[in-house]
Amino acid sequence: MTTALADLLAPLSLLIWALILWYPSILLNRKWLEKNPGNRSYAWGYFIALMAISLGCGLAVLGLAELSEPGGDSGSSIILGLLSTLLGVLIFKRNRWGWLAFVVLGLNPAAWIINGVYLKNRWQEMKVATRPASD
Repeated sequence: MTTALADLLAPLSLLIWALILWYPSILLNRKWLEKNPGNRSYAWGYFIALMAISLGCGLAVLGLAELSEPGGDSGSSIILGLLSTLLGVLIFKRNRWGWLAFVVLGLNPAAWIINGVYLKNRWQEMKVATRPASD
């Protein structure tokens, strides 16, 4: 495959994957709004969560595949993939600190602004992780 074609297919495949994940995000959001009619929509949150989980799992699997190659350094791919998956699960569960960690660790100022505004508008609706009460 030529370099120009590979350079075109990588972002195109990510765009197609994003479009595919938008539909379940909308369905999950409808279900959320039916159960919680007083709360704001969470479609963007579900979309970000599904993207983080799917891309994190993919990155971890690619890291594991690199383990079989001689001299392959896959430790960082596996760790970043697992971290992305964990944060995606926390975002899916509407955990505010998972969201905040995901936004900050993204290292993308545009995403900081977009997700920061989204997070600020939903901060009070989101859960805080609590420890179960001991009996």
